[in-house]
This record gives sequence, C-alpha cells and structure tokens, in this order.
Amino acid sequence: MRGVLSSWAPRLTAVGFALGSLEHATRFALVLAGVHLAPPDSPAWRDPIFILFDGTVAWVALRRPRWLFFFLLAFLIEQVISHGPGVWRQWADGQSLPWVLLVVDGLVVIALIAAAINRWRSRR
Repeated sequence: MRGVLSSWAPRLTAVGFALGSLEHATRFALVLAGVHLAPPDSPAWRDPIFILFDGTVAWVALRRPRWLFFFLLAFLIEQVISHGPGVWRQWADGQSLPWVLLVVDGLVVIALIAAAINRWRSRR
C-alpha cells in the first residue's frame, strides 16, 4: 500500500496543478488579446502569479514529494482566505454555489491528506 500511495498521489497532484497553470496561462493570454474572462475587480497580476505557483507545485510534486504537504497547505489556506467569505455569503443567501471551486478545493484536501500520509510514512 505504501508504494501505491507514494507513487500515484504526487503524480496526480502534479498533473492537476500543471493543468491549473495551463488554465491561468490561457486566461492571461486571452487578457493580452483583449478578452477578459475574470471579474473587473480581479487584479492583473493574479494569473501570472498562479501560473508560477501552480507550476511550482507541479514541479515539487514530481521532484520533492516530501515538501508537497506544505505547498498544498499554503494553497488551501489561500483558497479559504480569498474565496471562503464569498462562498459562505452565497450559501447563506441561498444562491447557487461555485461547484467547480468546491470540487477543486475538495481535490486539494484529498491531495493534502495523501501528501501528509506520504510525508509521515517517509519519516518512519
């Protein structure tokens, strides 16, 4: 079991974050072409920062899986701080929830748990 978790979890996490980096790169390229998909109050630096961050997490997942736990924890904290209050308000107001965001964050929680297990097992 140990080898299975330690081999697929970081790879799958790397694929997910590489796709996230590609999504932000596409959005940034569209902005440069004059197509704006983000809300008007979204800062211009958001996509370039997430291209770099998501790409870094993908690299860490493949090359330094023991560090992955800390990167995923930082990402999850950022998501809760930046999106949590808005999601909470939407839920409290009876509005539809941003399911894509909730699914992505749910997958990050699963990856965080797998990274914690891998880190704990590798220390033993």
